[in-house]
Amino acid sequence: MKRTGEFILSIIALIINGLSLLGGLSFKKLSTNTLEDQLQTSGTELSKQDIHDMVAAMNHLGSYLIILASISIILAIIALVCLQGNKKPKLAGLFLIIAAVSSIITVVPFILYLIAGILALIKRPKGNRY
Repeated sequence: MKRTGEFILSIIALIINGLSLLGGLSFKKLSTNTLEDQLQTSGTELSKQDIHDMVAAMNHLGSYLIILASISIILAIIALVCLQGNKKPKLAGLFLIIAAVSSIITVVPFILYLIAGILALIKRPKGNRY
């Protein structure tokens, strides 16, 4: 049985998760002092503490994105290997659903992984009706 649908959905979600990983890395790469200076010169009426808190929140968000995107990318790659050649579709479905849960902050990969995982779990070979 071909698993083309699950494979394509997983690859699209994998690419989007890779982009969110790059976004998380760019959040972490931003220099705290440079970002604080830019926020102060932008003309906003924020105090130093507010600006510092905002920059700290962006750093935490970057760390969160990096960790979750890395976990879901690894799980998706393992699931793709299990799907290849229809070796272990149930295990692949489980990995895809776990990848969906770990990428819940990015909505599109969450939906794509979830659909692919459910498809991998419920699709049966043509010979087995029940």
